Amino acid sequence: MSMPPFSPFHGYPSLFFLFPVGTLDENHATAQKTFPHYGMDTSQQPRDENKITHKNSLFLSWCILLALCFAFVSAAPAAAGPNPAKYDKAIRDMGQLQKSKKRLQREPWEKLAETFLTVYRVEKKWKERSAALFRSAEALDHLARCASNAKDARRSVDRYLQLVRLYPKSSLADDSLCAIAEKMLCQSEGERPCGVCRDCRKVKARVHPDLAVVERIIDDKGKQKKEILVDQVRAMGADAYVLPNEAAEKVYIIKDADTMNEQAQNAALKILEEPPKGVHFILCVSNPERLLVTVRSRCVLVSCAGEEDAEDENAAAMADEFVAIERKGDTPALTAWCFAHEGLDARSLGEFLLALKRRYAALLASQQDKMRIMDIIRLVDRCMEYQTVNTGVKHILGLLAVRSAAETRKAID
Repeated sequence: MSMPPFSPFHGYPSLFFLFPVGTLDENHATAQKTFPHYGMDTSQQPRDENKITHKNSLFLSWCILLALCFAFVSAAPAAAGPNPAKYDKAIRDMGQLQKSKKRLQREPWEKLAETFLTVYRVEKKWKERSAALFRSAEALDHLARCASNAKDARRSVDRYLQLVRLYPKSSLADDSLCAIAEKMLCQSEGERPCGVCRDCRKVKARVHPDLAVVERIIDDKGKQKKEILVDQVRAMGADAYVLPNEAAEKVYIIKDADTMNEQAQNAALKILEEPPKGVHFILCVSNPERLLVTVRSRCVLVSCAGEEDAEDENAAAMADEFVAIERKGDTPALTAWCFAHEGLDARSLGEFLLALKRRYAALLASQQDKMRIMDIIRLVDRCMEYQTVNTGVKHILGLLAVRSAAETRKAID
């Protein structure tokens, strides 16, 4: 790559030297006060050659120093540095693993996911560190496919959502949302997404006819509007009632949904109240309070966990136990489990409910009985609200056991 010609002012489009503004007489008087010989006949003044030489040397020294300062600043590299060696090696290992027989084993993908996550955490000055977080989620996605483990699927979704939360303006955030939509549109009979079927390939290429993204439009001047317009939401609502083109379901991703104005939110409310069968809406918001209460009440709120929001190990283990028992439909065992944990304190109960909600949110993307899972998530939300008004642990766990068992029986019937 050829280097640009050296210039002490490289990187500075303009340099302005400011002088006092006034009339000519005012400027003349100011100059005479500052420089006693200004405007006088220098032939009448005695010349001191040593003094003049000293002033010229001092002026020249300042000029050289200023030029060196500009040269140092302009020589500083502005481009991002190369990728960390550990990241490049992990990328090569992932490519080789996808072609080898070990791609069906759990350990290689687990190791790759941890390697990418380590790069993300260590290389904090690397401008493209979000790519390492995305690759970590991708490795967990492959792990979930080969292991057929709901816990791994949840970890993958959580990491994708973490990237959406931390880097909402990044193109990788869009890739993460599409990866979640891929789980919904995949029609494979095995673990979803399979990553190889026609629907999965089209979602990755962002050409799937049953996946639509609604976002703030860009005007004629190339600037993005400050809000999502009501006409966009109405067009989405009309399209939602059209049957899917290729997949069995349709997915709409509304980016920056909290920028919808009141008219747009009221238009969205109509379709959220009675959505067509097999149609899913993913509303991405940074401030849920900006949505109307009526809109929030018809959505399942899923918080994106960041690095600082690590789950408590005991809460995670209890949530895994609860989900395993509930998914089997064993009502007596579920009731016994809740009675056995009546001694939890308020803080432990809150962490358990949060971990439980995250697990059902992950199941929502990969399981078929979505309506039942959404009902359980709403039940968990209600339990979290009861906890804020100091409802007893025994009453909250009892409600959770009875109502979730009722939802399970309803699904079986």
